[in-house]
Amino acid sequence: MFRQKSITYEIMVKVNGRWQFDAVKTTEAAAVSYAQTLIDAGPHDGVKVVQEEPGRIEQVVFEEDSKPVGGSPVSISSIEYAPLCETTADLYGYEARLCAGRLLRKYLDREGLTPLELLYGPGKFKQLARDDRLMNQAVQKIAGLQAREFDADKSKRVDFLYAAISDLSDPSYKTKPIEEAEAALRSRGLKAAIEVANASSDQNHTLNGAIAKTLSRSLEWRGKLGILLELATGEGDEEILDQAMSEILDGGQAVKEVLSLGDTLKDLILSTIEVIQGKAEHPNLQKLSSLVHSGRYEKTTAVLVRKISLSLGHIQPLTKESSATDQKALEEILALSITSAGFIGDGSYSEAMTKRARITYATDEDLPANQAIDEVLKRLPNKAVALGYLFDLSRTPFAEKYLSEVGAALTRTIGAAKSLKDLCKPNSSPDYMTAVSKDLGNRIEKGGFPEAIGTMIAKNMANLLGGGSGKAAAQQPVETKPITKPKKPKYKSSFGRMRLVEGDIIFNQKEPGDEAYLVDTGRVEIIKISKDGERRIGIVERGEIFGEMALIDQNGRSGTARAMEDTVLKIIPAEAFTSRLAKLSESDSVMRRLIDVYVKRLRQNSEK
Repeated sequence: MFRQKSITYEIMVKVNGRWQFDAVKTTEAAAVSYAQTLIDAGPHDGVKVVQEEPGRIEQVVFEEDSKPVGGSPVSISSIEYAPLCETTADLYGYEARLCAGRLLRKYLDREGLTPLELLYGPGKFKQLARDDRLMNQAVQKIAGLQAREFDADKSKRVDFLYAAISDLSDPSYKTKPIEEAEAALRSRGLKAAIEVANASSDQNHTLNGAIAKTLSRSLEWRGKLGILLELATGEGDEEILDQAMSEILDGGQAVKEVLSLGDTLKDLILSTIEVIQGKAEHPNLQKLSSLVHSGRYEKTTAVLVRKISLSLGHIQPLTKESSATDQKALEEILALSITSAGFIGDGSYSEAMTKRARITYATDEDLPANQAIDEVLKRLPNKAVALGYLFDLSRTPFAEKYLSEVGAALTRTIGAAKSLKDLCKPNSSPDYMTAVSKDLGNRIEKGGFPEAIGTMIAKNMANLLGGGSGKAAAQQPVETKPITKPKKPKYKSSFGRMRLVEGDIIFNQKEPGDEAYLVDTGRVEIIKISKDGERRIGIVERGEIFGEMALIDQNGRSGTARAMEDTVLKIIPAEAFTSRLAKLSESDSVMRRLIDVYVKRLRQNSEK
């Protein structure tokens, strides 16, 4: 039932003269890129990539010894994606800054800079631009990734990037209001700086520049983060602070300085998870933990989860003691990582946890894949958490190699469950079951399952989440309001964004749909309007998509969407959405049909 791919690429690392398994990829390019990342990161003696194909002798396609650290010039770090930038101004965007931070991580750690500070400090950027070797590596890497991802001409991308570097090195490119916003930021706080920035021609540019200059006043990562934490007021300032915080915590050196409360990898991982879960008790971490756990700092949460995944997926011991101590440490990490239905993060976290189990619970050789999965499963509290873990794991490169093992574990876990209640502990509260239903539903909606696993999910989970106690748990509470006169959106940009104020209508009930939307900041309510007034049928939070139902079944809008506060939406054109659905129909027809089933049920529920 579960078919495995024929060719895989194993990444091996040499530690104390012994080669050990670290990861597996499905393409040579991805494997070599990952191997180069390990060379940069250390600590180990060497890295190699081995091609494996049934019936043939394994072949080493890449091997390199780790470079000695100290005294040598820094180099770029390996990355696998670079966003497409078409103007110099695009390089100031968050995705571009995050990409630059990862590519230039060694340089930025050495200089004690965030990408934001580098971009808004012409002197600092000029100094970097003088390093022809490093800049050439960076330009060639980014241009190559953009050419591959976006079918662009690499030589033209190289020309654009060098021209942009020249612009970024010119102090005249900086806007004058930045100084005024910085002065307001230092004397009267972020709210005052936002007011100054709103009066300028480019609000985001001005505000980012003011924050960058303020961060530059501290030379330590803890100090830079402290500046941002002091600025946090909870008065609509989350987006700008979230971006700046995530840039700091995306750096390995910064995470160690800010979050490590001990001298072991276990200490670092546990303190990071505690911050994410809102459980940090150390005085230096309490405010950061409170902000992250609020759910409003999604970018910061994402980079912290990524750091944990990278740390777990590595072979460095969790403690400095015995293997038994490492096992106990992993169990502490696992227990703290559990959500209502799975682990924090996405598939990379589940994959990292499984890889860590392979080496932590091993005796001489790494555990077989099925045993590693079982070691994780037997430490989970119920089937709901186990399913979430396996759903995420099934979308990873680990599952591409060990599809039979993951599929068998999933089959056993779903078992004879007839309703959502069977997945949870006896006497679970309605609130907990609602959380489980939402969590599992979100993990299913991500898609990307192998066909055999997708078929199993379609066969079993629609009834579990939509029938019995699951149906009751999944229903949204409703609220009533008097009818208010709809208002038109305040501003719709030409760059795929829509800006709204409280009360603005995005679309009206029964209108044909030509766009879907992702909430970047703010909140949106979906309401049904009738002669009896308004009935709220749902609230869309940051990071969630709405308006997609009309694009899937072409039946018009199921309700009216209205901004509940100042809101920024990312627009998803119908063409982009439908083209992805068409690709899904070709690659995974089962998941495509399951989407139609869910949309039909949602429409039926919204009519009640």
